[in-house]
Amino acid sequence: MNPWVLCFCAATAAANPLTIEVRLLTALRSAAAHAQNQPIEAMLIQPLIRDGQVWMPSRTKLRGTIRRAGGVGIGLRHERASLEIGFTSWETPEGGQIALEATPLSIDNAREQIDKKGRIQGILAASNPLGIVRGLWYRPSPRMFLRAPAGLSGGGTMWAKLALGPLGAVSLLGARLLMTRMPEPEIDLPVGTEMTLQISADALEKNWGEAPADGHLEPGLADFLNSQPVDVRKPDKSATTDIINIALLGSQALVQESFRAAGWVTADPLDRASFARTYKAFTQRLGYPTSPVSKLYYQGRLPDLVFQKSLNSIAKRHHIRLWRVTAGDGTEVWLGAATHDITVVFDRANFGLSHKIDVNIDLERQKVAADLEFATALGSIHYLPRNPDVSAGARTDGALAVMELRTPSLLVDAPERSTAKKASKLHRFARRMMLEARQYVLRENAYYLAYAAARKIARR
Repeated sequence: MNPWVLCFCAATAAANPLTIEVRLLTALRSAAAHAQNQPIEAMLIQPLIRDGQVWMPSRTKLRGTIRRAGGVGIGLRHERASLEIGFTSWETPEGGQIALEATPLSIDNAREQIDKKGRIQGILAASNPLGIVRGLWYRPSPRMFLRAPAGLSGGGTMWAKLALGPLGAVSLLGARLLMTRMPEPEIDLPVGTEMTLQISADALEKNWGEAPADGHLEPGLADFLNSQPVDVRKPDKSATTDIINIALLGSQALVQESFRAAGWVTADPLDRASFARTYKAFTQRLGYPTSPVSKLYYQGRLPDLVFQKSLNSIAKRHHIRLWRVTAGDGTEVWLGAATHDITVVFDRANFGLSHKIDVNIDLERQKVAADLEFATALGSIHYLPRNPDVSAGARTDGALAVMELRTPSLLVDAPERSTAKKASKLHRFARRMMLEARQYVLRENAYYLAYAAARKIARR
């Protein structure tokens, strides 16, 4: 199969249903008044290609509606926000409209999840890393109904053991409200949010031309790239999931302009300020688009450039580290290791938090190529076959994606900041009290924890 097709095909030719990647052109908010039946639009990021033919071109517009919106309010009825959306038509290059049925499968780098029915589900805001300070209850008793309100103070265990009394509980509550913040429970997906949609093959009536051909690679440059090591190492020289899977051809200025045009940003250095911001983003379940990356070495060197892309979660992000090398003929080459952080885990070796990487690293190689093409920064692409000795559990076909860059003509804006009006302080206080009380009674007990542990073990 044509390597370009491998890069941009959202599903195999025989796959049914198909999947496509889109960017929202309309913000989605669960708390918006009259959100239900609101028209929405999205744009295709990468073309849908089947059997070497373009069946849905890049930058195609899709139209649909918000079918149902459920906000949290003050938390009396719902703990989670929810949105049900659907796209019902797409615009052809000729300007016509073709009916389709497209529903979400996932939201890229978001804290929100998609359930089995295709509905967007918000977070349980009270179930956050700081929730454990409320303490746990172990057996049902009439005292539980007194301990639950005490738990709102953030000192349920302290209140029970030290008998601080009502004044002490109120003091603890005030201190916790000042020192900690509850994550925002409402869904707020801005313009520019990317998601994967599932569509039916019935929506494809004809093709719109052949897929682009594979780019040409000079034999001398191919030999040079094949001679370069592929492994990337940690500071202690141990193996990582990262390998060199991308080579960019172009000057440093062009590389920076291309990624900036594609909506990628540089990473902050790791210092006290960035550590504090990372901690805040983790505990409050916020996004941190320029969060620092860990130190990794290629041939004993730290990367010359680092770019990344995320949405509203510190736990998930696309990122690529780039090292500058020079081929024998003087060609400036940037060797890159592109991987996707998918969650935060506890690193027992360093006794701290670390990111877990999607071991299918070819998907991230595809993502980088798709974003550069969408920003018209990709002149050509060639997949150079290799057979690297991959360690640390990475799954890959081993090919090196060699991309020749060109000056982008399209600027892909990063997702917009929310313009939604914040709820009043009184509303947020009432919501927090209600959600934390429900969390404390329903989940912060030994019975629920045992059930959750058993369910997790059963899923393995």
